[in-house]
Amino acid sequence: MATLNGSTAIRDKNLASLARYRALRIGKFPCAFWRLSARPGLTAREAFETECTTLLPLPDNRWPTDERGEVKAGKTPYIRFDKNDYSIPHTQVRKILTVTATLKQVRILDGQTEIANH
Repeated sequence: MATLNGSTAIRDKNLASLARYRALRIGKFPCAFWRLSARPGLTAREAFETECTTLLPLPDNRWPTDERGEVKAGKTPYIRFDKNDYSIPHTQVRKILTVTATLKQVRILDGQTEIANH
């Protein structure tokens, strides 16, 4: 039943988009590159299973993912990193320091020496 403002058509369009999204999430949606494939009905899950044998394993040594940056300590024993202040020893004021940060830890280094850990 159509309404005057077309809300039914919009609802139907949104529901169709949701159905396509759900099909994609569970791997039943046809591959985006189906035209290039010898099998036009190939789903994303089937394509992954086919390519799984040719994928390379992850490297043994993990690459560094820490965020790194240089900061200059001012007159006070604090440095600012990522809109937060972190304390440092008073002997390190007015120096350029290195900050390495992960999601759980912020380390402040003077050269290779760790001077603070938050």
